[in-house]
Amino acid sequence: MTNRLQGLLLGYIRENNPELLLQLEQDDALHAWVMEKILEVELVLNSAKPTLLNETECMDILTADLKPSKFKYIRDLFEAEFTTEYQRMQKAGTLNYELVNMVSACHDLFDDMPLTEDLDNQYLDQAVAGVINDYLQSGWE
Repeated sequence: MTNRLQGLLLGYIRENNPELLLQLEQDDALHAWVMEKILEVELVLNSAKPTLLNETECMDILTADLKPSKFKYIRDLFEAEFTTEYQRMQKAGTLNYELVNMVSACHDLFDDMPLTEDLDNQYLDQAVAGVINDYLQSGWE
């Protein structure tokens, strides 16, 4: 089950948190991070002997601190508010790379205004759109 969970976790962060994946790879810490997350689930599994957790419950434990996805939030906002630029980057094949950069550019903003599961926050939307606009104005090409 450990190998399966490792694969699921890596797939999850590739899709939802590519900025984390990139940072872990740059720091040469991906394997250690994944093993630490798996250990967390194994500890829960060991304490939950009467009922075995299924893969979905294990993934919920593994990804709890990765939600909500800043990458997906910025991608959706970028697509909605900056459609032309979104499509241009998508066509050029640079969209994910630029989105990771946008997540990084919004780091301080997310510290001040944390992203929550309730994604209906107009103030955050406006602030992030402003950072994206500044990013685009700075010559992303």
